[in-house]
Amino acid sequence: MSSALRDGQALRKVARSYVRKCFREETPPQVNELAVLLDVPPYELSRLFANATGEPLSTYLKRMQIVRARGLLRRTGLSLNQIAYASGFGTRASFFRAFRKACGCTPLEFRKGAACGL
Repeated sequence: MSSALRDGQALRKVARSYVRKCFREETPPQVNELAVLLDVPPYELSRLFANATGEPLSTYLKRMQIVRARGLLRRTGLSLNQIAYASGFGTRASFFRAFRKACGCTPLEFRKGAACGL
């Protein structure tokens, strides 16, 4: 197994690159898919990522989706559906659910200036 997979900075870089690819393709980032790309069992990749970074890989991937969505909500006039897909959410419903859970408000409330946190 590559020593890069034990380095938190290298793992984050690989995960960031993968997430950007998902955003371009408008597909949800998934631990299983990244593990296949790296030829590592998903449970092993999750364990390595958590040990190296202090954050579960699935949490990191979801956080990156929310960060992307918040940026698009602030800087663009894209519809909420467009933002959902551009942020790698498979459906509008999954976007709204994840956004509310992470931020404490809906995407529309956030866009209108509600003070929600991440």
